[in-house]
Amino acid sequence: MEIRNLKTFYKIAEVGSFTKAAEALGYAQSTLTFNIQEIETYYGRPVFEKAGKHKQLTTFGKQLLEQVDVVLHQYETIEHLGKTDEVLQESIRIGAPESLMMYRLYPIIKAYKSAYP
Repeated sequence: MEIRNLKTFYKIAEVGSFTKAAEALGYAQSTLTFNIQEIETYYGRPVFEKAGKHKQLTTFGKQLLEQVDVVLHQYETIEHLGKTDEVLQESIRIGAPESLMMYRLYPIIKAYKSAYP
């Protein structure tokens, strides 16, 4: 079981459609199907069932969704632990002919220095 499987499951449940979830995640629909199959194989139970043209969560799928919501929130918190508002103090060296520097790179570097003093 990987986090991408859980993210896929959550997005499908959130938007209510494999097609819409595939568009939102930038995946092919077959990738979503594969991810859901991995979850269902892992648990040995279906998470979605067909209801006409739509898919809806099974009872187990609803239980799983509640837990996945918690897990994904914790995962997001963990991902952002190392991303603080610390000021980076690094050097950038650019090698360019003087004419290019004066006419093309100067406005870019000026904008960069304004954004990152």
